[in-house]
Amino acid sequence: MLTFSPTTETDPTGVSSVWHWCHVTQNGQATTGVVDSAEFPDLIAANPHWFASQADLGLILPSEEVLRLTVDVPGRTANSMKQALPFALEEYLTSDIETVHVAHGRVRPGSGVNCAIIDQQRLERYLQLFTQSNIAIGWVVSQAQLLQQGDADVAVLLDASEREQVLVVAKNQDATVDRNMLAGVLNSLAPATVECVGGQLDDLEIGQLETTPNLMVVETPPLQHFTERFAAATKSNSSEHEFFNLLQGHFAVRTENTGLTVAWRRTLLAAGLWLCVATLGLLLQGYWFKHQADQRNAQNSTTYQALFPADSPPVTTTQLKRRLAGKLRTGTDSDTSHSMVDLILRTSAILGASAQVQSLRYREKQMSLTVDVLIRDFDELDAIKNRALSNAMVMDVSDATKEENLVRARLTGRYL
Repeated sequence: MLTFSPTTETDPTGVSSVWHWCHVTQNGQATTGVVDSAEFPDLIAANPHWFASQADLGLILPSEEVLRLTVDVPGRTANSMKQALPFALEEYLTSDIETVHVAHGRVRPGSGVNCAIIDQQRLERYLQLFTQSNIAIGWVVSQAQLLQQGDADVAVLLDASEREQVLVVAKNQDATVDRNMLAGVLNSLAPATVECVGGQLDDLEIGQLETTPNLMVVETPPLQHFTERFAAATKSNSSEHEFFNLLQGHFAVRTENTGLTVAWRRTLLAAGLWLCVATLGLLLQGYWFKHQADQRNAQNSTTYQALFPADSPPVTTTQLKRRLAGKLRTGTDSDTSHSMVDLILRTSAILGASAQVQSLRYREKQMSLTVDVLIRDFDELDAIKNRALSNAMVMDVSDATKEENLVRARLTGRYL
């Protein structure tokens, strides 16, 4: 893990800055130094493996540049809360919401949203210093975010170079106060444990405390301490840490493509292409079979009309088959087995004795019988259909309505 932290203000032009850097290996060995942005290429040339992974490169910004606050955002879902978040933050800002960059932690309905706000142009200038040297920063966090990661109730950053002010961090809140006000701030918070980073409370400050908290002094230099804490939290792959990456929205880091990921993508792409080709082949094959079937049906209809010019052209393939079957039967069989009387007899047997026939209509060309009938209930329709199939007929229901205690239905019966 390699982190950078600015030591001086960035120029308005954004081309010069001095940075503290700290590199912590997987074994916990730390190396620190100071580098000017113009010397980034030399640092890369001396240690190229430090810059191999974007996820291991981070900026730790001073807390006075990052405003942290927790806001209650209305909304029933996480998406609706994210849309309402900028409007909820406007009342806390003295500048226009469009000029700042807003990052946030996990968004859950019914819970406050932890936010970090930084001037957008300032963050762009910071990142530009590194992109000019082909350094891809993967993380940006503030000092207060990392101080909050400890076990203490309150953490205090004591900068030895600037004794006038100190950073005090409690849960989801932080403030930079004058050193002479530190004891009063701690008394108002009444913490059980206090973690001191970069120094320790002097005897006068300890004497001014109303209670005696457990003081934990971190001897490690602040940037090294932040880097170690940052590396431990990010490498654990756990969501328990409180800090979040400020690189969100249009600053979000693109996922790195490893060799294995690229290979899997190529394999899936090839499989998808073959699947598309196979699907297209099946569609073409189905279209060809349909075309052949339509041609055969057209030929059959033309042949039927040539053989029986007095008959009306058959509309469907089923009708054509039925007519041909009727023509192939003997005249006696055709008259006795397929006629209006036969249809009425079969329909009467299918309807049953409880049905009340209201009207009949026979269509000779379609060889169908339409019956308006009163039956007991709607369930009787299924029974009629089943009895029709057992009598080599199809009974279609075109209309069925409730009429007092009975059901009026219009049924159309035809031969199978």
